[in-house]
Amino acid sequence: MEVTISGNSINDLTWKDFRDTVYKVPAEKRKDCAWFINETVLYHVANIEDKNGNPIWRRPTEEMPGKLDLYPYHELSIPPQIVDIKANEIFAAFLNQKRIQHGNRKGIEIKKFDATTESMEYVEIFLRCRKRDGFLVTRPKGNMLVLKTK
Repeated sequence: MEVTISGNSINDLTWKDFRDTVYKVPAEKRKDCAWFINETVLYHVANIEDKNGNPIWRRPTEEMPGKLDLYPYHELSIPPQIVDIKANEIFAAFLNQKRIQHGNRKGIEIKKFDATTESMEYVEIFLRCRKRDGFLVTRPKGNMLVLKTK
């Protein structure tokens, strides 16, 4: 499910955008959820305060992971950086990572190429190694939300 922020750009992001996204997940399914966000967006979010003037970002400590509006977060390089976020683009996800299954689609495949022109001319043998993985969100409905710009 996609949730659109209330402002016109990423610079208009507020604490309410995060809170509204969290509350769209039923309470019993929210327990193990976390935010997945690019570190450059997190730097921007670190300066956002709630209506009482409290920051919504909590720095990680030895006792506790970092929190983003009461939920843990993970910094990723896959979502777009803050300067690259355009209109109608997803920049953060809120989900339970235990609902993602990793599967080995095919074992490691090693193929030997010894009948090429290079092998005949220069006695070179080539190897190609390939590993194919698959990921599946087992219960996406009501368990995974993405935050995007207008």
